[in-house]
Amino acid sequence: MPTGKGPPGIRQTFLVRDATERDTFLIVTHWVSREALDQMRASGVTPRGVQIFQAAGVTPELSVFDVIVHRDGAPAGR
Repeated sequence: MPTGKGPPGIRQTFLVRDATERDTFLIVTHWVSREALDQMRASGVTPRGVQIFQAAGVTPELSVFDVIVHRDGAPAGR
């Protein structure tokens, strides 16, 4: 479900829910580069995803992962 334009540097964002622990949610964001992520984090602006969790009364935990392999299922030549 598209939710509108996010900050520059975001390639994709997903809101996912645990299949068994239905109260556990994650926001997974794929950035175009580590530099884009670092620039956003240095800006001092609270990310929209963090704001969403805070509005629900939750303090989110933030983690950074490196993408090792990415496959989007798009046909060749896209």
